[in-house]
Amino acid sequence: MGSPPVLWDIETSPILAGTKLIAEAWDAAGLYQVGSFIGDSWKEWNGRFRDDARSFFCGEDGWWHASLTA
Repeated sequence: MGSPPVLWDIETSPILAGTKLIAEAWDAAGLYQVGSFIGDSWKEWNGRFRDDARSFFCGEDGWWHASLTA
């Protein structure tokens, strides 16, 4: 779907104004679509960044090595 209504509803919600919206760019058909998410408020991250951020916030030992060795 080129312009999904639920995503536009979230983006234009006055309740969420000023909120950072982060999406991982998988579509319903299972395609990885980094760089093509709709709107101006949404930001994207890729799987590698997600995994590194999760490791950092969970306090895993050596979390920085994944970024340096891949």
